[in-house]
Amino acid sequence: MQSRALEMDASTIAAVIFGTVSLAIGFIGLYLAFTQLKVSLLRVSLRSMTIRRQVESYDQGESQQSHELATTADGGRIL
Repeated sequence: MQSRALEMDASTIAAVIFGTVSLAIGFIGLYLAFTQLKVSLLRVSLRSMTIRRQVESYDQGESQQSHELATTADGGRIL
């Protein structure tokens, strides 16, 4: 009878160890998923900022060009 109790204890210990390892693997996976999400969000944010800067610099360059064209077309007078 006592050996049966030891078997159950051993199987219980094995189940607890298996559950703990599974839980640890799950937490590691969750951590990696959130890390990947954070990296993806940072990339999207960086891309958005880069596009915004390109648009702003294009707008400034375009207005500068149109100003130069207007002054040269009008003989140097500012419109």
